[in-house]
Amino acid sequence: MPRPLGSSIERVNSGYAGTLGLRAKVNVNGNVVLCGMSCYHVLFPEELKKGVREVFSPDDSKILNSHGVVSPAMLDLNNTMQRGIGNVVTGYFNSYVDIGFFETTRELAAKDIYSFKPIKSIYELTLNDVNTLKVKLCGRTSGVVQGKVVSVRTDNDIIYFKGTSKQFKHEIQDLIQVEVQAAAGDSGSAVVTIEDELLGILVATDNHYAYIIPMHAVTKNFDVEFEF
Repeated sequence: MPRPLGSSIERVNSGYAGTLGLRAKVNVNGNVVLCGMSCYHVLFPEELKKGVREVFSPDDSKILNSHGVVSPAMLDLNNTMQRGIGNVVTGYFNSYVDIGFFETTRELAAKDIYSFKPIKSIYELTLNDVNTLKVKLCGRTSGVVQGKVVSVRTDNDIIYFKGTSKQFKHEIQDLIQVEVQAAAGDSGSAVVTIEDELLGILVATDNHYAYIIPMHAVTKNFDVEFEF
């Protein structure tokens, strides 16, 4: 089964579906705000098409059109009405992260969207984990899937907006590579160990592997405290 519809998110009228991965407290211009976390390309797709690769605050003039984030995404509506769950606030898209945040509340980004036990802590990978560490994720498209780590540090060329006139290739470095069957729309999913320790955030997938932004890359780029 796919995740509950509350984990399916979309920037207002963007047409791109993604996954709400985590809740976090983020320092934005000196103010600590409770946020939902996903990928930059999920939360800022129109900005990214225009070449905007960083948004510093909700007052940033580079934010286009509505700031709103809704759930579920239009692709998942069926007979369910969309509801506003927050507004985009900040994000970066560079050689190490593709991460964005939207301000929300605990009620609108409830923990019951997660399908996992509460996350215990952040897991730091070592070379000993290659081909041995089992992990799981829960994506908006795939639901719960499991796999194993096959590389603790790899660079990958990711194709964004594939099949459109805005398609482009972008390399993200130092990713974790996981052998798992994920799918489009799972971007933003939290990837955890079988023991429920946080490994990173899914940013891309192909036919055999998923590529994960490690949590240390997120904490280097943002002043953030994760809610477990």
